[in-house]
Amino acid sequence: MKTKKTFILIFLIATCFSVQARQENHGIKLLGKVTQNSILLRWAPNSPTSWELANKYGYTIERVKLTENNQVLNNPIKEIISDIIIKPAPLDAWEEPSGRDDNIAIAAQAIYGETFELTESFKSDITQVVNKSRELEYRFSFAAFAADQSIEAAQLSGLYFEDELIAPNTKYLYRIYANIPPHIIAIDTGSVFLGLDDFKEMPQIKDVNAEFDDGLAIITWDGSLYNNLYNSFIVERSDDGGKKFESISKKPILNTFKGDKPNTSTVFKLDSLPSNHIKYVYRVKGIDSFGEKGPPSDTISGSGKPLFAYNTSFDSHEIVDNEKVIIKWRFPESGQSLLNSFDILRFNAKSKTYSIIEEGIPPTARSYTDTKPRATNYYVISSNDQFGRQNRSYPYLVQLEDSIPPSPPVGLIGSIDTLGLVSLSWQQNKEPDLYGYKLYRSNFENNNFIEIPGPIIENNQYIDTIKIDNLTEKVYYKAIAYDNRFNPSIESTSLMLKKPDISPPNPPVFKEIKADSTGIALTWELSRSEDVVQHLLYRRSDKEPNWTLIKTIHQDNKIFFLL
Repeated sequence: MKTKKTFILIFLIATCFSVQARQENHGIKLLGKVTQNSILLRWAPNSPTSWELANKYGYTIERVKLTENNQVLNNPIKEIISDIIIKPAPLDAWEEPSGRDDNIAIAAQAIYGETFELTESFKSDITQVVNKSRELEYRFSFAAFAADQSIEAAQLSGLYFEDELIAPNTKYLYRIYANIPPHIIAIDTGSVFLGLDDFKEMPQIKDVNAEFDDGLAIITWDGSLYNNLYNSFIVERSDDGGKKFESISKKPILNTFKGDKPNTSTVFKLDSLPSNHIKYVYRVKGIDSFGEKGPPSDTISGSGKPLFAYNTSFDSHEIVDNEKVIIKWRFPESGQSLLNSFDILRFNAKSKTYSIIEEGIPPTARSYTDTKPRATNYYVISSNDQFGRQNRSYPYLVQLEDSIPPSPPVGLIGSIDTLGLVSLSWQQNKEPDLYGYKLYRSNFENNNFIEIPGPIIENNQYIDTIKIDNLTEKVYYKAIAYDNRFNPSIESTSLMLKKPDISPPNPPVFKEIKADSTGIALTWELSRSEDVVQHLLYRRSDKEPNWTLIKTIHQDNKIFFLL
């Protein structure tokens, strides 16, 4: 029974790998780099299955000379430039370098390790099947990662070659083949076209910045600018003014950004400073896929800043003749050595922010006199240290006696559209303690003004809505200003707005009709609408289908004789 069970497990694992192999798109990615006298080649399979098989069958490198002395050759020269089939180095060749480079140890374990478990072992058969099916993918991923981080690991893994037998003014096409029999899998060839004339200096890391705090430095730069150039970075520090630099970490910092938009991936590196009293100099270098380091960035320097965790607290205040305010405060003696100055800020009701009213107050001062206070004052004190850092106090309220209201609003104007929307505006009051406005509306000029409901209006504009199809033809508005103490101004001059005329006038009413030998006398009540300018009199006999205009009558005529 156990044998049968084992056979089933092996069959399931084999089936899993078979399906995976059919679904993978097998190929080799080849990168080339030109030095001053050689061409470096780095490659990697793009699937776990092709990687495993290529480790077994190895790689062959073909070089095709396409140009010579800057002339295209009619008959390109092909040759195999690797003396032997390139494969991972024997296990014993890994032992010594594994002790000094963790990436080499990872690659060796991925290629030669009997197991490559990343999680705890489970006894259930199905879990073992899943783990086995994923093990190859784990091995491939970690081996590829290790080769990217260490050129020696790439060379021992059979993924690196240096071609020194090349000539200047010549272009070569390099092809890398995996020697896997085609009946097992078909794998695409990797290629790259290079010559010594393609040599380029490695770029310098730009725009390195550093921020310094208590025992800490934060070094930053934009990693997206170097996406196709460097796969990792190192940060170096000097504590002797830039004469000698050492890396601040054992491992390079990975460039994990994979997009194509600049200024979208800031790389951060935190460094713990041994002392706040030493000036440290930093620089950054990039490392490419061939393990070569680029030139150092421009240096940036600074020192740690002792912790500034001291706040000012208000002590008391004094109001002098209701015209001046003297505020007093306390500051901890333990922070006095770091203190540089004080700033006094006061809340601005218009901008809704605190504005500086006095700055650069000496660090020994403990009081300040505000000679132009407002009716309501919220004060804040900023404590400034010698490194430009600021700590703000909690707000402190001082109120003067204030019974003087603001001036009444002036310049009230407006208009009404045919939908009944009323657009109103007026001149902004100048009082510094102004809080806002309220509007009042009436259908009559001298009475019955009612407050328009809603919150205080903070600006000098308002949109109102009215009915324009009622009996009144006009509407009136007034405005009142309020200060922060809610002292109201007197009412503004009323504004009269005429409603749009969208309603017909009230009809006239016949009162009396007399007929005799002289004719027909008609008497009527005039229309009561104020905007009527004339009445039109129409006549029709019982045999006529339409009315005929017979007279245009002025507004003051009330009797008409019809012959």
